[in-house]
Amino acid sequence: MVDSIILGLKDISANRIPVECIYDMAPVIVESLNLLVSDQKQAAFSGSDYVFIAGQVSGLRREHALNNFKDAEQLLHDKGYNSINPLSFTPHICSWSIAIRISTSYMFSHCNKIYLLNNWEVSKGARIQKSLADALGFSIIQFSERLFTTN
Repeated sequence: MVDSIILGLKDISANRIPVECIYDMAPVIVESLNLLVSDQKQAAFSGSDYVFIAGQVSGLRREHALNNFKDAEQLLHDKGYNSINPLSFTPHICSWSIAIRISTSYMFSHCNKIYLLNNWEVSKGARIQKSLADALGFSIIQFSERLFTTN
């Protein structure tokens, strides 16, 4: 089932499926996103001692957002932390609403710390994740390095 959903998502991304078919597929895709993510990535995470990376994605060019999160991931690794980069498993073609649900569910499941990119305050999703992390007693990991670009 996972393979057929992935093929369907690729067809949607490549504009090979008519719009009316996408509407019919949407409920199945939404229900299957956790399965897709779990099938591809969940085995890599064990325990709950991971640092979740939160920051701006919307409003940035995809390449810049990816670089910001990868730089944070590398910095955390260099400092001895295991981290979860939500851009590494959240499908880039999904809506903001779905992306925040997927990434936040991983944050709940695997993390007890959060690292906030310097641009986190301009991100609705990162503000939500920070608020949830505060409510759950997560540690906030901070460094002096500025890791993001704004273009």
